[in-house]
Amino acid sequence: MAIPNYTCLKLKMSGPCGIITLDTSFQRTYECEVECNEHVAAIVTSKELAAIREEIVDEVPDPRGDVESQKRPLYGNEWVNGYDPVIKALAQGLDIHLNHRITKIIQRYNKVIICVEDVASFVADAAIITVPLGVLKANIIEFEPELPREKLSAIADLGVGIENKIALKFNTVFWPNVEVLGRIAPTSNACGYFLNLHKATGNPVLVCMVAGRFAYEMEKLSDEESVNFVMSQLRKMLPQATEPVQYLVSRWGSDPNSLGSYSCDLVGKPADLYERFCAPVGNLFFAGEAACIDHSGSVHGAYSSAIAAAEDCRRRLSTQLGISDLFQVGKIIVREEITVREKSIH
Repeated sequence: MAIPNYTCLKLKMSGPCGIITLDTSFQRTYECEVECNEHVAAIVTSKELAAIREEIVDEVPDPRGDVESQKRPLYGNEWVNGYDPVIKALAQGLDIHLNHRITKIIQRYNKVIICVEDVASFVADAAIITVPLGVLKANIIEFEPELPREKLSAIADLGVGIENKIALKFNTVFWPNVEVLGRIAPTSNACGYFLNLHKATGNPVLVCMVAGRFAYEMEKLSDEESVNFVMSQLRKMLPQATEPVQYLVSRWGSDPNSLGSYSCDLVGKPADLYERFCAPVGNLFFAGEAACIDHSGSVHGAYSSAIAAAEDCRRRLSTQLGISDLFQVGKIIVREEITVREKSIH
């Protein structure tokens, strides 16, 4: 879950190292937890996942060494492989084409043509657009005809934030057994916090979370320079910190497939931006975290917006084609693939 905007810093462990954790008011924390837990629980227990959840098994070795428990169902806090198992579960039975960079979307009254770089195109009755907001703002994908002014202004006025991760794996654990470590500093470029993955997974891993302008600056550094910097900050809290044996650095802001991490509100902009962004345009539907009014900036928001867009698409096609139950949400529509050689589609 994305950390809410109201999150503040609260002193957890006093002393010369200045170790802190993230916290907020008890009332607001409770309200947020209840809301998010109910929403995520509804997704996890949905029919789409219920049928396949029992078949998905986490094969990460149990740190306790128990052979029988090395294969455990992915429930609750036992999700230790990131979102990969979730993606694999949701992708079962779908016809997915990877490594297809979309260049143009041609919209007709009852057809949509998706053009990609390798000149192979896809034709469908409708399309659900789920590319990140940053990609839409950069105009990497051309729309023909151009999207309505209301949609373009919503894309332009929504903000895009960056939060990168620097994952550090160590040979041994040298930090306290808390969820989050953080440091208060005189400048934003020295502030940040570390997620303690050892507490959740048993692996000696800390993940440094870097956001805002600090994240932009960090993306200009090499992986080694980024690791050296965050290690210098970690040693100001924990002088006994050892060198990491492995590391992984994300760059969501400069990644051409994302150009940002999440959508956000900008000061002085209209209040109906999310409604306008998720509104369909004929047989084009929009989904993703930026299309979720209540849970923007979160994974469960992206999931719920996609379910809503798929249902809107189903209703439109049912009416258009005169079929009451054309398809069920979660199943694919057969698409016609065409290859255009030595000429573009007009």
